[in-house]
Amino acid sequence: MPSHPVARALIAISGLPLAAPSANTSGRPSPTKAEHVYHDLNGRVGYILDGGPCDVGVESTVVDGLGVGKRVVEEEEECVIRVLRPGGVTVEEMQAVLGKGIKVLVHRRDYRDEQLENQPTTPGMKYRHYSPTCPVYLVMSGRQLAHTHSTEQISLDVFLREVSEELTAESVGGEKESLRIGLLSLTGSRLTRALSEQGRPQVQTSTGSIHLDWVHLPLGSTYNGDNDQGEEDLSEPARRLFDGLISLDRAKVDAIVVEGVAEEREGLAFMNRVRKAAGKVCSVALPD
Repeated sequence: MPSHPVARALIAISGLPLAAPSANTSGRPSPTKAEHVYHDLNGRVGYILDGGPCDVGVESTVVDGLGVGKRVVEEEEECVIRVLRPGGVTVEEMQAVLGKGIKVLVHRRDYRDEQLENQPTTPGMKYRHYSPTCPVYLVMSGRQLAHTHSTEQISLDVFLREVSEELTAESVGGEKESLRIGLLSLTGSRLTRALSEQGRPQVQTSTGSIHLDWVHLPLGSTYNGDNDQGEEDLSEPARRLFDGLISLDRAKVDAIVVEGVAEEREGLAFMNRVRKAAGKVCSVALPD
């Protein structure tokens, strides 16, 4: 059951059980505001109920409803429950309720299922999903690199040159003098500071030089105050993600760069969505 009073009132008034997909074109970022639905589905739906912006920002957690399974670890059998899609209810919250007797496993992080991936049974399991119309680049750096399989890092300058090369190669209608790049990054992060210090960089490509104009929408801070130690609060980036992707796409940027976050708690759902939306994941070494 939804927790929102408008959704619950609609169910009560209808007197029927209601089930519906998310209010967006298949494969596109999920709406978190009524205006997102309007711009995407105007003319294709009869009504839009505006209950305000979404509190969580990412979709629901989907758990395998076939029950608790078992697996063998180091010759010992343990009970497991499988998360098909991480979401607003975190794996850590589920594990705390289930206790030590049942292990929570996350699809593609803790296990793979080729049959399930070839014939998805739940929304968002397609490899390419949640994607705006422009290319998306996921940037991993610092502590986030612990969650990547790549050991090769490139410098920020090399990353910007590669992005510029790819975008100019795909451009139609002659050479561009500049590229508008959307940036979804954490407030005060090393990536945000590094790009801010560069201003409007001029990047040399194989076809000439081109300026990069940044359109920055902050994902918020993951720390309270000036203390950048301890456990991060990853709920704010999750809340802002889809609004940022949709807003930058509507601003007609040439591409969107998204800064990765720690893949834990709400950050696990955040990274699940960005990995599905991104055409490329880059490990970038940033200056101190």
